[in-house]
Amino acid sequence: LLHIALEHGQTPIFRHLLTTYYEKTKHLINQGNDAQGKTPLALAAEKGLVAEVEFLVNEKAAHPELPDHEGRTAAH
Repeated sequence: LLHIALEHGQTPIFRHLLTTYYEKTKHLINQGNDAQGKTPLALAAEKGLVAEVEFLVNEKAAHPELPDHEGRTAAH
C-alpha cells in the first residue's frame, strides 16, 4: 500500500499511513515490496519526492543502503 501511494503521488496518504498506522506499517519501511524489490525510500528517491525521502530517513528510520533486486540502493 505504501508503494501504491508513492507510485501515484499520493504523498498525503503515504504519510497518513506511516503516521496514523505506524505500528501496523513500520515493518514495511525497510522492505522491498514492489516487483523490483525497492523500498519505499528507494521509490521516493527515484520519483524525486525529496520531502518523503527526508521524512523516511529522519522520522521513520529508513535505511538508505538496502539494495533492490539489482543491487541498487536509494542513494543510487
